[in-house]
Amino acid sequence: SKVENVVVAGSVQGNASIGGVAANVISSTLTNVTNTAAVSGKTTIGGIVSTLSMNGVLEKCVNKGAVSGQQDVAGVVSKASKTEVKQSGNEGIVTAEDNTMSSVGGVVAVASNSAVLSQVYNSGAINAGSAIGVGGIAGKFITKAAMTNAFNQGQITAGTASVGGIIGKAEDCSITGAYNAGVVPKTDRSASIAGEKLSSSVMTGVFYDV
Repeated sequence: SKVENVVVAGSVQGNASIGGVAANVISSTLTNVTNTAAVSGKTTIGGIVSTLSMNGVLEKCVNKGAVSGQQDVAGVVSKASKTEVKQSGNEGIVTAEDNTMSSVGGVVAVASNSAVLSQVYNSGAINAGSAIGVGGIAGKFITKAAMTNAFNQGQITAGTASVGGIIGKAEDCSITGAYNAGVVPKTDRSASIAGEKLSSSVMTGVFYDV
């Protein structure tokens, strides 16, 4: 199924699996979708969708609304698994309450299982609370996830550990072409690109200016 040319306004509130446009997107495509609504909940909160899985695609999707939650909070999609997010980004403020079990990202909180992010950006500020795994683009980027051409200029505040301008925690993944211009706080395992980078991750053409 496909959803195209949609603008959402107002506010969206709930408990778990909350998205500004849709909750769980499975094997479907969203194209040219914009959210301006404030989105809030507790767990798995995304500005556009909550979870994207099984070959789902987000293309030319932008979140402009404030996004807030307690666990796994992101400007575009909270959890992406075996999916693609392309030519999309976040411009809204992302706020996570104190929760060390949480991952927080400007675009994606957790990307896994060969998820692909291409031509993505974040310009919104990220207030990460006590989260572990905080990134300007992705909080956790694991299990064969791949990223190309990503840009972050959103400032990150707080975060307990694994805080990076592009990725908070990188494991068994690849990043090709990324630039960070957002300020990153000094925490346990923090850096301008990847806060925590395990040896199974490959990064090429990554730059920062902060």
